[in-house]
Amino acid sequence: MNPRLDQAFAYHQAGQLEAAATLYQQEIESDPDAADAIYMLGIIASQRQNYSAAILQIQAAIALKPNEAIYHYNLGNAYLIQADCLAAIESYQQALKLDPENGKIYLKLGRAHKQANQLNAALTCFQEAIRFAASEDEAYFELGESLLQCDQWKQATAVLLAGLEVSPDSGPIHRNLGLAYQLQNKLDLALEHYQFALDTLDPSPELLNNVGNIYRQLRQFEKATRYFEHALQLNPEHLESYYNLGASLEAWGKGKAAIKAFSAFIERSPQHTEVPKLLCHIGQIWRSLEERAR
Repeated sequence: MNPRLDQAFAYHQAGQLEAAATLYQQEIESDPDAADAIYMLGIIASQRQNYSAAILQIQAAIALKPNEAIYHYNLGNAYLIQADCLAAIESYQQALKLDPENGKIYLKLGRAHKQANQLNAALTCFQEAIRFAASEDEAYFELGESLLQCDQWKQATAVLLAGLEVSPDSGPIHRNLGLAYQLQNKLDLALEHYQFALDTLDPSPELLNNVGNIYRQLRQFEKATRYFEHALQLNPEHLESYYNLGASLEAWGKGKAAIKAFSAFIERSPQHTEVPKLLCHIGQIWRSLEERAR
């Protein structure tokens, strides 16, 4: 029993970081080898978003107690937030050597591999995360998203459906399931899951653009246009929505509005590879409008 550390933990859990840090520091002053107190100062540094200090503190704790999996895990977290993926991977792997059946560590290791664009390693880690922490809906989400990135749409669908069994109201899983169905041209199912995502998540330009594309494919151009315009309200620089808005307006018979949308695309990305083709297409729309006006 250590009354000072117990009180520090109580302050920490209550969110009183300054009081907790004071007691941790006092513990270190009385015992320079107090690894837990040093480690907890690292956690407070992370909570204060001072990740460089957090790394130094946790490394000092590891030097004193190298066999604490949680130390290595949170060192990995600090590295990952700073986008030092390779250092994060090394820390998470060390944590797994000490706690080899911890699904949360596999989940974070998978994210580090994914961020480092090591998708095969990420897939393996997310599968292990599900094996050891089957109730973690984030693991299903991450595995499904990684499979989508690998163009494994059917496998992604199966994983995401399993994720909905764990967490039926997960907006991110519904959103990615909508994308998986859209990529397989199962548009009704895609719309069903996209709508659930729109009802539960803050709308994103990417999600609204995807829904707009489905309605464009269904030739419901008025609906499609509304979704593209909403996407552009959220992000006036979302290039894909300008392009798709132009295509939708053109198909809807609104040539001048289509030209305006295509021109906005060109104005924002004049070096885009589609620009020469798009300039020719705008010329064709103008000629078509002039012919109608005769």
